[in-house]
Amino acid sequence: MGIIEKMRLDGKRGFVTGAARGIGKCTATAFAEAGADVAIVDMDLETAQATAQEIAQATGRKVIALKCDVTDEAQVQAMVDEVVRQLGGLDFCHANAGICINAPADEMTYAQWNAMAPMGRLGKPEELESICVYLAGDTSTFTTGADFGLDGAFTCF
Repeated sequence: MGIIEKMRLDGKRGFVTGAARGIGKCTATAFAEAGADVAIVDMDLETAQATAQEIAQATGRKVIALKCDVTDEAQVQAMVDEVVRQLGGLDFCHANAGICINAPADEMTYAQWNAMAPMGRLGKPEELESICVYLAGDTSTFTTGADFGLDGAFTCF
């Protein structure tokens, strides 16, 4: 089997938190494009449902939407149980949900322009796709305890 075939996620099932938009939507799309069935998990169920439908139509994969507040342990357990029930198992997850500055670029202050971007630009969600697919697939079976710094040198400071 060649490397491209090993990167496929056919038959795998997983979820991505914070997947209604942004990085989560991008990586959920990548998982589905690689052959996985995916749950779009977000607090914004309406947008998550639209995202799930969009990804399912584009990829032909089973994509579901679930509402979950990842700060609530009971909701997380219920969500995992529902993913397993609807997708038939669970092989991977991308714990993407988080807090960020949700402001249009033209409304951010000079100080925010996130002085925290050593490369002089913001990262693109697409720049995370390949590492997420790698970690979810069979090519990473010997990968343990690794840090992948995909932050535009942010952690250098």
